[in-house]
Amino acid sequence: MAKKGKQQLSEQEKGSDWKVDQRSKINFILTNSNQEQIQDLLGSFAKIDSASQDRICLSLFCGGADLELPANVKQYKEETTSNAVKVIQAEKEADFIVVADGGVLTKKFEFQDLLKLPLGEDALYQVRYIGQDGNETKSNAGFDVVGADVLSYAVEILPKNTELSDLVAFIVKKLSIKAERIELRKNSPFDAKVSTTLPQNVKRWLWWYLVLPLKELKSSPVDRYSFILEESFYRMKFMAFALILLIGMPIAAYNSGISGDEFVQYKQGKAVLDWFLNFGEVTDQNRTAVEDPKTLLHLYGSSFDVVTAAFNRAFNIENEYEWRHVLNSLTGWLLVVFCGLLAVKIKGWRAGLLAMFLVFVSPRILGHSWNNPKDIPFAMSYIIGLYFILNYLRNLHQIKFKHVLLVAMAIGLSIGIRIGGLLLFAYLFLFTGLYYLILSRGILKAFKSENLKHLKPIFTSLGGVVVLGYIAGIILWPYALIDPIANPLESLNVMTSYGTSIRQLFEGEIVWSDYLPWYYISKYILITTPIVVWFGVILFFVFYFKYRDRLELFWKFTVFFASAFPIAYIIYKSSNVYGGWRHALFVYPPVAVCAAIGYDQLVSLFKSKWVQRIAVIGVVLIAFHPLKHTFSNHPFQYQYFNEVIGGIDAAASKYETDYYYHSTREAYLWLYDNIDWSKYSK
Repeated sequence: MAKKGKQQLSEQEKGSDWKVDQRSKINFILTNSNQEQIQDLLGSFAKIDSASQDRICLSLFCGGADLELPANVKQYKEETTSNAVKVIQAEKEADFIVVADGGVLTKKFEFQDLLKLPLGEDALYQVRYIGQDGNETKSNAGFDVVGADVLSYAVEILPKNTELSDLVAFIVKKLSIKAERIELRKNSPFDAKVSTTLPQNVKRWLWWYLVLPLKELKSSPVDRYSFILEESFYRMKFMAFALILLIGMPIAAYNSGISGDEFVQYKQGKAVLDWFLNFGEVTDQNRTAVEDPKTLLHLYGSSFDVVTAAFNRAFNIENEYEWRHVLNSLTGWLLVVFCGLLAVKIKGWRAGLLAMFLVFVSPRILGHSWNNPKDIPFAMSYIIGLYFILNYLRNLHQIKFKHVLLVAMAIGLSIGIRIGGLLLFAYLFLFTGLYYLILSRGILKAFKSENLKHLKPIFTSLGGVVVLGYIAGIILWPYALIDPIANPLESLNVMTSYGTSIRQLFEGEIVWSDYLPWYYISKYILITTPIVVWFGVILFFVFYFKYRDRLELFWKFTVFFASAFPIAYIIYKSSNVYGGWRHALFVYPPVAVCAAIGYDQLVSLFKSKWVQRIAVIGVVLIAFHPLKHTFSNHPFQYQYFNEVIGGIDAAASKYETDYYYHSTREAYLWLYDNIDWSKYSK
């Protein structure tokens, strides 16, 4: 296949109106085969007419004695790189390759199934047997038909002691090669493959993310294969950056101060833990777990505070708040990483790397990651929920229990921190409905039988997500466990009309938080978000319709909607957001993903790899202002205002600069060191 213009890849199904391409030549490769399988294959091969036989070449990896085979059937003794090369050289004109594993071929393979496939321009066709009744999905067994260049690439990178069939399947999965799914209504001749072991997975992970990218710096397969959309070096950079942050963020968080709400929230976490340790018996020590009229914290999920209290208790930790901040920073790290992974899902590793970087250079997010035990964990759960919702949608026509479980646990994690996590259920239903219509190719076709057959498993899985997610959300929330329906609803009602008001400095005036102007939160986000992020968001909209693929437009829409809708709703409801926009921090990760996609689309306009690399470096240079602030003002990063407003010096007399009390630690330490505390009673 010639090198084609690159496009974002996606899975979708086509209708039954495909036309069979009678000219495509196919090389059928069977690894780990035995004499009995070969005889069955030859018998099946003999049943097709001579014209069809000319379209197929059989390449059999089989030990034992040499076999007498027809001209277009070749035998190889071992599955080695050299023999795989011979296969390719022998079939230079093959358009497509099927690599099947004889170890799981348990029934007779019919070549008529292969000849009837509607092969066209795509690089991958996923052929799946769904049983004679159309309901066989438990093993998802079948085979992949890949373009000849996919096999060429597999041979090029084939590690020692790796089966060719396994590597081809691995490449198809990891590179998200554009796939057309074809379902055959018959029983599968293949059994499901045995899963690889943990050591094998770790070894392959290191090879894919570290060893191979280094090798490909010289070979540069991205220049030769149309299905490779970007340099593999970006995925190595992604992992390296994530590892650096995993080490650096907990270290940076250790010496941060106690934030404004942290004392009462940690106290509540201890009370909830005590309630569980007493098996739900209410005592003076844990009464606030189920009734706290002063702070109303019993109306919140306290999962993060419970976990930190349990951690400190289990390890008998004396520096409780320091280690809380370490754990808090890990939720911030997960927020950063899942921002990157969500961008990877939509546009690839370069976009993912950019997304992680943009969140890292967003001081408001980074600074809150040290010691904000409510808003950062909730923002983390929100972006994780979005990630697994998109993962669920990508597998909508082949849903497995793991897809249901992951999205349910993500939503449950969010509800367990703040009742607003219920919003993710609404997203799930909305996006599932829209995605179903897209896959069905319109409202009218959505009601055709070939599409309606998917509704039952979809509704079943959605029901499973709701039940499992809700249970997971209240499992560490005592007040919700007492009455799982009424009490969470009470929490939702109270949280949407909370009566507290505090004074805030805004635009040079002191204003009560329930009388702030309607544009308060949007302006605060605008002036505290680095310009480098806003440039990316602008590019996101400039290039939004550059790729007309409906699914890519849909993925972009989901991320944009997840960032814009909550802000629009807050403005519409005139909600009291108190100080700054920390209660809306959860909308920021999708904003960063949009910005990363915008930059990635700009970079992709350049044909030269070196120009693309320079363009990525340019993004780093634009981020000089927030980077300087981040490293000059640790651990007070969250006190950031962007270049447009003139930085924190210009904002200090007009806006709140430390509404969450991060800077009080230094004052406390000075008082502790300079005052004779013996004069004061305890």
